[in-house]
Amino acid sequence: MLIAISDVWRKAEADHLKYVVARTDAWMANNGKGAAAMLRAFILKHRKAIAIGRPTQLRRVARLVEGRLGVRCAADRQLLQQVIAAKDVGADRQYDPARQHWCDVMKECERAFSYRHFTTKHTIKHTTNQATNQATNQATNQATNQATAWDAYALCREATCRICPYCQQAYAFTLHVDEEKVFRPTLDHYYAKSIYPYLAVSLYNLVPSCYTCNSALKRDLDFLDDAHLHPFEDREDIQFTVDPFSLMDHKDNCTEELTAIATPGHGSARAEASCNTFRLSDRYALNGYELAMLVNALHQWTPTAIADTASGQGCTAQQFETLLFQFDPANYANEMLGRMKKDVIELFRRESAKMAAAGAAPVPPGP
Repeated sequence: MLIAISDVWRKAEADHLKYVVARTDAWMANNGKGAAAMLRAFILKHRKAIAIGRPTQLRRVARLVEGRLGVRCAADRQLLQQVIAAKDVGADRQYDPARQHWCDVMKECERAFSYRHFTTKHTIKHTTNQATNQATNQATNQATNQATAWDAYALCREATCRICPYCQQAYAFTLHVDEEKVFRPTLDHYYAKSIYPYLAVSLYNLVPSCYTCNSALKRDLDFLDDAHLHPFEDREDIQFTVDPFSLMDHKDNCTEELTAIATPGHGSARAEASCNTFRLSDRYALNGYELAMLVNALHQWTPTAIADTASGQGCTAQQFETLLFQFDPANYANEMLGRMKKDVIELFRRESAKMAAAGAAPVPPGP
């Protein structure tokens, strides 16, 4: 994760809680025996935490469930994942019979917390369908109709970010022209729904992201067992660096290829895991053109030149620099490749100051 987006869903919490309550109420109205009865008690006790709880609360719920299931390691989770995915109920019998009821509960979670329903485009309705009410239970239909006013598309329209926080190489736009013409970013389950089906529609388990990060790279990796930086709770702990000599020599050697390397914070295992899982250095090596264009502009426009020109144009140096570079460092989180650009600008300015103080040209590194 490059960008922290802890407040991305702040405007959506009330509506999302209503949705989860309505959907689980509808499920409980028609399910009350066996494993469903156990899940009903679990939902009533932990529903709010599951619906809009922050990551710390979601982990607490996950640990509680794992305690009931006797999950102690990654191998146990893999077995549980196979049990949940099994279509043949008999396949579950390989699991400890003493915990069989909880395995059944996990399967029921896929229905009670249906991500498929949440991601289906629904026509927004605010009135109860009287004809339907005559055919089925009125309370169930009322809950269902309330839930259809909220889905993944409605949620994404409330997002306060516009860039994938994992890579900053792709937009995470939502466009809603009408009910047929609508698209949204993919929603990554930070804690995989294939392992934690009861977190499938948990608000702070849904990270607006790009297809590459979500489906091609992360997939069903278990981030509870293998900790990575979390966009909803961790500070930004990955920076981009460029070889200083290549950076400062680029003015006289424009043919030399520049590469920005994603570097985890000192001693941060989670940052290193994020760099590796999302292949940040490999992917940013493909942005050499954008990096070279930025560095060329930095060489041509010193802070003094920017300040002098801005004064003649009647604007501040910061305003002119933003216009010149087509980039606002103060708003880097909402800019494509923003973290890389911000870090490179700061590195360039530091190296320029060192060279000015030393009064010498850049010295190439030793063999």
